[in-house]
Formats: sequence, C-alpha cells, structure tokens
Amino acid sequence: MRFDGRKALVTGGTRGIGLAIARQLENLGAEVIAWGHEVDVRYESDVKAAMPKVDICVNSAGIFGPVGSALSYDTIEWDNVMAVNLRGTFHVCKHVIPHMVAQGYGRVVNLSSVVAKDTNPMCPAYTASKAGIVALTRC
Repeated sequence: MRFDGRKALVTGGTRGIGLAIARQLENLGAEVIAWGHEVDVRYESDVKAAMPKVDICVNSAGIFGPVGSALSYDTIEWDNVMAVNLRGTFHVCKHVIPHMVAQGYGRVVNLSSVVAKDTNPMCPAYTASKAGIVALTRC
C-alpha cells in the first residue's frame, strides 16, 4: 500500500513508536506532520489551533506515568496520564474527523495497549486510559 499524495498527522511522532510510524508513513509516500512537544494534546485549544487538514491521523501520543497501586496513586499524576492519553486522543479525533468528513476521505488510527484488556495492577492510570481509548474508538 502506498500513500503518495496523502498527508498524515502522527501525534507523539517525534520519538518511540510514533516516530517509527511517522518514518514508515514517509517511506510509503505520505507527507508526515509529526507532533511532539510543540502541540500539547492535553489542551483542546492547542489541538484546534494546530490541526492541519490531513488524510491520515495516527494518535500515538502517550505517557506511562508512575508505577504504583491504585490505592497509592497520586491524583495529579492520574489526571496527567488521562489528559495526555485519553483526553488528547479525544481532542485530536474531535478536530481531525470533521476535515476528513468534509473532504470525503480519512483514516484514523488510535493506539492503545494490550493492558487495555490484560490489565497491569501497577499502572492503573495507563491501563484505564488505554481501555478508554479502545472504548472511544468504538464510539
């Protein structure tokens, strides 16, 4: 499959899995816009202001957060993991999909994790956020 002439947005596309995806999309002919720290997906206003018109969107931005049980997990850390992983994915979908609908074409890929199904008791925020991404994608 080739993506010649297509524009792709990859959130979290400046390192890790997101960077690998961005490079592969480029290898397949797509023009890639890779968001890293310059667009903070936690904030809808940032996402809305920076949203390009694209044909492909890969939501890869995510953080793991601290390791610990749900009983000892810090609420501020919980909120930060949820803000990046789940709310960030929501913000991007909310603002990229209307462009795709208007142009009659688009593909969105939301990255989750195996822990969404096979939980890890020592990463409750990450697990919950990734399960939330699965549920959001189904919506």
